Amino acid sequence: MDEDSIDYYFDSINDFYAELDDLLLNNCKSDNKEMIQTKITKYIRFLKRYSLEYVSNAKELAQVAYRLMDSTLFLDNSTLILSHLVTHHALSLTTVSSDELRIVYGLLYYIGKEDPRWMNYIVTEVSTHSMQNQLLTKLLSELQSFNCSYQCMSISLQLLFEMYKVTRASEKDLESTLSFEAIQFFFQLVESANQDAQEALNYDSIKVILVLNEQYVMNNHLNNKVLHVLSTRLRTSPTLAQNLIFILNRTTDDCIQLLILKLLYGIFTRPDLSDFFYINDLHVLIDVILRALDSIDDDKTMLRNSYLRVLEPLLINTPLKHQASFYKKHEIHQCLCSLITPYLHRTVKSSTNRLVKDILENWWVAICNKPVAPLLGIHVKHALIEGGTDLQNNNAIIMSEPPSDTEEN
Repeated sequence: MDEDSIDYYFDSINDFYAELDDLLLNNCKSDNKEMIQTKITKYIRFLKRYSLEYVSNAKELAQVAYRLMDSTLFLDNSTLILSHLVTHHALSLTTVSSDELRIVYGLLYYIGKEDPRWMNYIVTEVSTHSMQNQLLTKLLSELQSFNCSYQCMSISLQLLFEMYKVTRASEKDLESTLSFEAIQFFFQLVESANQDAQEALNYDSIKVILVLNEQYVMNNHLNNKVLHVLSTRLRTSPTLAQNLIFILNRTTDDCIQLLILKLLYGIFTRPDLSDFFYINDLHVLIDVILRALDSIDDDKTMLRNSYLRVLEPLLINTPLKHQASFYKKHEIHQCLCSLITPYLHRTVKSSTNRLVKDILENWWVAICNKPVAPLLGIHVKHALIEGGTDLQNNNAIIMSEPPSDTEEN
């Protein structure tokens, strides 16, 4: 009897999960590949059949994905199952089977997120001899066609992000698969998904833009299509501009922070993008950066230095430098000085010291026309911060010689 014709009645979701566990029982011989593949296909079809009741949201989709991952069937045959999911389901299904496609993409997403080695295997499976990612091609086509459901679109974006978060895109994909039209689509999606109910889709779209920019940066690609498309959208991407700052301010994910900072660095170092952000947005961004520099743990040197790398072009390449009264000038100066002033046994990393020195030379001295920055003195380790409660009256001072014992006491 065809199992699809059997009616199941579940008193609770636990009964549903118990049936899933029965489907995943590992009673197959390791060399019986066809039986293993059949089990996985039955598992997917069962999930699709009861998707409205038990696999209707991201949390429930994650539950069934981890149930598969935790099964001995998967652990004993992971590469075979991944290959089957990719070739017989992900690459062969169309958007006509939108709900089944959502389930398959969800399984691949959570499996790949759980272990980067599995995601690397997935990408290997979908890459042709010419190193073109077939799954990328399919995802781009489906997303741009708008034929898939909202939920399917969301999990597609998440899969795309995770795929390129842990693997390197091929030159073929960067040059041809990722067309200007495809990248333009993601920017348009961010601007169209600007309602509260679409917040998750907006966030997923921004993450894809971030990870694609990272791919061009990692590959030292001369033609960064993300920045090129962005240069054609000046003053037409306000949602992206505001949400980049919003996410940077709220997220505790170091990876997302670094990806945003790399995109911001690309924006602020391109002359044709110097006016991408409105002045008010730039003010908010300075506040966010100052808060971050003040709160980042001492052991996160890479993250702190990334903020500093963005701060310099933000201060010297944007319309901020033309303002009569530079926004938060003294607060910025005090923050920079504190970063190279040792205290409470904190050592100053040479890379951080160098970045701060560059900012103070190129901004504090050259643009603000202020005296030479404190850290340019001889004994940086003896720099002190003077002052009271008024930030504008606080001054960092540097001594040409170490203080005497009397002075220290």
